[in-house]
Amino acid sequence: MSSKGKLNAGYMELHFFCDQCRKPRSAGNHERCSKARQLEHARRNDHDSQAIA
Repeated sequence: MSSKGKLNAGYMELHFFCDQCRKPRSAGNHERCSKARQLEHARRNDHDSQAIA
């Protein structure tokens, strides 16, 4: 069985609303939201890797 939530602090986070557009995940296309989320994650990881080096 697969899940699409995140394991955080020992419990699953299953979000009904998109964290980018605040619309229900079951309604509409969230391709732009996904791209924005990926860019934010990459930016955050790049910043973290520079701070460590």
